[in-house]
Amino acid sequence: MAVSATSLPFREQNEFLRRKLNLPTNGWTDVYGRENDYAFVVAGANRNDLVADFHQAVQRAIEGGTTLEAYPVVCGGMLTGAAATRFSEATHSMPYKGNRFGLGLRSNDAWIQPQAYPWSNTWIAGTGASATSPNLRETDNIYHLLPIELHDAANIWGSLDGIFYITGFNNAVENTLVIDGDDYVVIQDVSRTGHTDYYAMRLDD
Repeated sequence: MAVSATSLPFREQNEFLRRKLNLPTNGWTDVYGRENDYAFVVAGANRNDLVADFHQAVQRAIEGGTTLEAYPVVCGGMLTGAAATRFSEATHSMPYKGNRFGLGLRSNDAWIQPQAYPWSNTWIAGTGASATSPNLRETDNIYHLLPIELHDAANIWGSLDGIFYITGFNNAVENTLVIDGDDYVVIQDVSRTGHTDYYAMRLDD
């Protein structure tokens, strides 16, 4: 008699997770031990709607058989923490310039804050780059895209998918370009308009 294996949902465990109460917290020390049996928490997620979104995402992943391989290796955002921030706050910035709280890379041990090339290269797009540098200008009206590569002093982890550095010289937010049949839109770093404050995002179907 032939024996075949199949994947069956763990109904009791799915229902156990579904019944958990969404509980906002300010840190991982807010809930201990047996309290985790009844509460769904994400350390530092201190708003009800945010915790609910996490709960729904985890529930969908478990019920759909999603594994950790499907989760992002890199997460980025403009804010530096969970505190409420006004839209007019001038200190927040895009994460892709690297070496900042808003860009996290998942390693085997923890989340780290990697450097991001070409912003880590002073001569191309670093903080020491001069606005008069020819490296920051277009060539014959052609804007070259550079991959954003994550690294530190000893490691290169790879480049971001669909996000590229583009010079801000004679450029503007929401400009579009087509390369090899792919569409891209230009986005600036919040209110900044310097030559090194732009990136191009590929528009996937």
